[in-house]
Amino acid sequence: MLKIGIITFHRALNYGAVLQAYALHEYLKQCGYEVEIIDYRNFSIECIYHSSKLNLSCLRQNSNNTLKSKIKRLIEIPYLRRLNHQFEHFLDGRITKKTTKKNWNTVISKFDFIITGSDQVLNKILTNADMKYYLSGVPRQKRVSFAASFGAFDIEKDCEGIQELDKFQGLSLREQVSADKMKKLVNKDCYCHMDPIFLLSKERWKKQQKSPKIRQRYVLIFSMNKALGLVKKAYQYAKERKLCTIFLSPSIGRTLKYGIKQIWCASPEEFLGWISYAEYIFTDSFHGCAFSILYEKKFFVEIDRNRASSNRMINILEYFECEENAQSDKIGEVKSNKITTQLKKNRENVNHYFNLLKEEM
Repeated sequence: MLKIGIITFHRALNYGAVLQAYALHEYLKQCGYEVEIIDYRNFSIECIYHSSKLNLSCLRQNSNNTLKSKIKRLIEIPYLRRLNHQFEHFLDGRITKKTTKKNWNTVISKFDFIITGSDQVLNKILTNADMKYYLSGVPRQKRVSFAASFGAFDIEKDCEGIQELDKFQGLSLREQVSADKMKKLVNKDCYCHMDPIFLLSKERWKKQQKSPKIRQRYVLIFSMNKALGLVKKAYQYAKERKLCTIFLSPSIGRTLKYGIKQIWCASPEEFLGWISYAEYIFTDSFHGCAFSILYEKKFFVEIDRNRASSNRMINILEYFECEENAQSDKIGEVKSNKITTQLKKNRENVNHYFNLLKEEM
């Protein structure tokens, strides 16, 4: 049985990051592989999400942080501890021992190949140019990416990154424009695959969810930002239909206006439950959009088309023919038959990709 290691942002206190890591692990396990998520710790990512350790060097790292923002991070400590425990519990039994640059070679030696993805693992801005996410030092025959992303990082200007990616046995990126670009830069096939959450069925995800403790029918807002315009739009929509409004975010103090009920410490299982039972969903998050599609919910997605990161959201709306869900004058519905067809097509493409890699081993 082939052994696969996955390196990703599994420790981020971010629903999308943890759920995509879980989905890729479970998909590969279903395919008959022995799989583990490599517990690699990146200082920059740790600083974003884990100030619960009172690591003052994290607070000093970003000189742009104001005193107010640093104080806010310290106030969040009890909340972060609880959230961190819930996220770690969700991935229990799927992670290797703690991995650092010192024991990196020892850990990766037990795997037949290593997958980097499917997050912004190739975004050097986020990782402070940590080349472990480019699998530097890993033998060529073991290097694989899956639905990996550069985010806002411009790979065309990075010779070191291009040289490392040229050594990959299999290249798969999350955005089609990035895949097309890399194909020219390294002169080899580069595939484009959707986020791993689409590799598991709605029924499979529902087995993981926890039902929300609420009796009223509700409109759900899911955002990683303040999203004041989105909140106002959702609240008005709910008010007209006499529904409760729920604001869900993995961060505290996002909005307290309009008397909206705020859920700010939900586990990944509870996140899935809130999505599942919502009457309508308003979001500006990629994974809020993705799970709305997967769960076949009525939803509206707010897209900032001036941001490079919006490409992946536009891509999946087009892929599932849900472009109208981004129009400001209506709440779009998903096309169940289209979703079924496209999910099947996506899984077939992914199966083909991993079968090719297996044949080349």
